[in-house]
Amino acid sequence: MGMSLIKDMQMSAYAVLMIFDVVIEREPDSTVLVGSVPAVRGAYTQGGSTQEVLERLSEVLHLLASEGLVALDGGIEFRVSSLDT
Repeated sequence: MGMSLIKDMQMSAYAVLMIFDVVIEREPDSTVLVGSVPAVRGAYTQGGSTQEVLERLSEVLHLLASEGLVALDGGIEFRVSSLDT
């Protein structure tokens, strides 16, 4: 039993990199980009550049995590699966 506890403590020391697919599209007749993480309800934002959208999506995910709506055990990485600019 003691060995199991040590193993559990060792496992919790590892952070998991969370990779999220992101969809970014340009608003029609506008310069605004809208980004979302389809796998996470409520994870969407807008910005003037792809970088700004990704930074804001990171903030959104951290906010959702603070509310217990998404689990973030480590760093965040985005995979832009669709970019319509």
